[in-house]
Amino acid sequence: MIDEERSWHADWLVIGHIKLTGDPIIIETAEPGKPVAVLMHGMGDWNAGRYLAGSVLNFQEAIQQIIELIGQKNDNQLTCKITCMELEQVMTRIVSANEYADKDLWESLLDPAFQAAQGMEADLIKQVSMMNKCGMAIKEIAGDLKLPLKEAYDYLKKAKELQS
Repeated sequence: MIDEERSWHADWLVIGHIKLTGDPIIIETAEPGKPVAVLMHGMGDWNAGRYLAGSVLNFQEAIQQIIELIGQKNDNQLTCKITCMELEQVMTRIVSANEYADKDLWESLLDPAFQAAQGMEADLIKQVSMMNKCGMAIKEIAGDLKLPLKEAYDYLKKAKELQS
């Protein structure tokens, strides 16, 4: 006998999957608003999961916020200079705007971006530190690295904290 409640539902539309685990990202097409969720496979049934958004519209708005951040930070170079703080801010806005959104799940989805941002920030801290040791003024460092002056100063502060 098949347990209908625990089996795959015909009204779940798969729109993607989590790369690391293979867990499907679905739209619950029979539910009001069409919520978007991630189902965890390998748990014995398909009822284990968490919501990304309470509706397809909420999900689209969340993705749009991420796209806008990337667009703002893309200065026609090979890499976007998105900071961990900026990612945290967009994630907080996404979760705050949608009562269904699971913060841990969004954090997991954005983990590759967080990893890239941490690496970029570590590289910038090293560059700012070396340039400062060579006698460059902070304004000159900011100009060479195409950073806002405050951001360059923050990286210099972090470099000095690491040296202490």
